[in-house]
Amino acid sequence: MNNCTKNQANHQETIALVPSSSVGLSSQSHLSKTASISPIRQASVVPNPHTLQDGDTVYLLETAVGGSLARLAPTKVKPMENHHHVQGMEGTRKGIPTKPTISRASRRRLLRLCGRLNRSKIDENSTLFVTLTYGSDKKALSWNWIDYKRHLNNFNTRLRRKFGNTFFGLWRVEWQKRGVGHFHMVIMFVDGFKAYIDKDWLAQSWNEITEGNQDHLEAGTSIERARSWKHTGGYFSKTMAYIGKDEAVPKALLNKGLGRHWGYINKDLLNRYINIKTDSITSKTFFKLRRIFLTYLKKRKEQKNLYDHSWWKVFKDRLCQHDMMLNIHMEYAQTQRLLSVVS
Repeated sequence: MNNCTKNQANHQETIALVPSSSVGLSSQSHLSKTASISPIRQASVVPNPHTLQDGDTVYLLETAVGGSLARLAPTKVKPMENHHHVQGMEGTRKGIPTKPTISRASRRRLLRLCGRLNRSKIDENSTLFVTLTYGSDKKALSWNWIDYKRHLNNFNTRLRRKFGNTFFGLWRVEWQKRGVGHFHMVIMFVDGFKAYIDKDWLAQSWNEITEGNQDHLEAGTSIERARSWKHTGGYFSKTMAYIGKDEAVPKALLNKGLGRHWGYINKDLLNRYINIKTDSITSKTFFKLRRIFLTYLKKRKEQKNLYDHSWWKVFKDRLCQHDMMLNIHMEYAQTQRLLSVVS
């Protein structure tokens, strides 16, 4: 009998405590005796904490409506703390980056964010991929992260002035050994607004912001339209979430004061296109889904030649022994079909 089976045998059938509902993106949800809970969070909180015992487990299946991310989340109830805590699907950023490339944890957060977007509300052809580069002159080589951040904020301000509240997106900075970086952006237009940025306006704006020369004006920017959601997903995985091979900070970057590697553009609007559906499930359903998810995850790794038996054994044992949360990239409709079958 493996650890997953042992843990399942030790759990009693649990009554559903949280109604099936759709909730917005939030880092955490609390319920206290006197707390004022906004409607967007209310559905993901246990309605009557007085009926719960300290140490009780609430089993949740969280899925991104219209997206491709699901999470199984066993959550301990702690009435003595006067709230029931459910951590959001977006995770948190810890510390300040000290490496010239994105970390694996940060990459996972970025890809999970992509998986949470409600694609049914966004036209697959309304996404643009933008690249903003720097020149090779002395001025460009002298810029540090504070300058880069100022340039980025200036560019985003120009975008908002030109297009208003019709778009949102994400940016990623990628550093090079020679001491300069460049920005990759994914910009999504919504509400039927045509996804179009004039390439001459783009080049002129970025050149003015960075005080570039004529060569930079002609070759400092590029723009491409997404052909499909598959194309967008590939761009996120291979470009936005690319991990460089070098772990050590090159000498040319030591005085740059490296900051975070990616961030939001118009985050408030982006959050409106993320809709997390939370289903309370029994322990029996939880363990069935976990077995299916683990099998699915293992096959995906095998298909991509990423499966390592030793790593998988450690990962699975740790997950099952401690009833840890399990995130998986799976289409929303597929996850809901699985839930209806195993429930």
